[in-house]
Amino acid sequence: MKATNRSNVENRNRITHAHKIDHRDEVKKPQIQGRVFGLTKQDAIDSNAVVSGMIQIGSFYVHALFDPGANHSFMTSLFAGKIGRVSEPLEFELCLSTLLGVYVMIDHVFKNCVIKIDCYELLADFVKLNMCDLV
Repeated sequence: MKATNRSNVENRNRITHAHKIDHRDEVKKPQIQGRVFGLTKQDAIDSNAVVSGMIQIGSFYVHALFDPGANHSFMTSLFAGKIGRVSEPLEFELCLSTLLGVYVMIDHVFKNCVIKIDCYELLADFVKLNMCDLV
């Protein structure tokens, strides 16, 4: 009986010690909060605060919504896969609240994406949005 109890204690100690992680050297990323707004196509047409139009990203033409007051531009990971882009870590974590009150933590970005508007080529960074129900 004592051998069984002793081995249980030894196993518990091994498990406890195996799961201890030293977090002292980890650097916490700062968190930034934002909100996502939903607009219908008609809302965008009727609004004088946003502009919608077609732009080219890679070999794809996409319908884009431009909000001059926005701090970040977004791209879904599904679309990024179509154009062969790989994300990299952001210097901060972006906490977005959606229309449904759900909070989404975002920590990756697609850097230096070439977008074409008319005959102009521009570089843009797009925050990776892991939502698949966007159009």
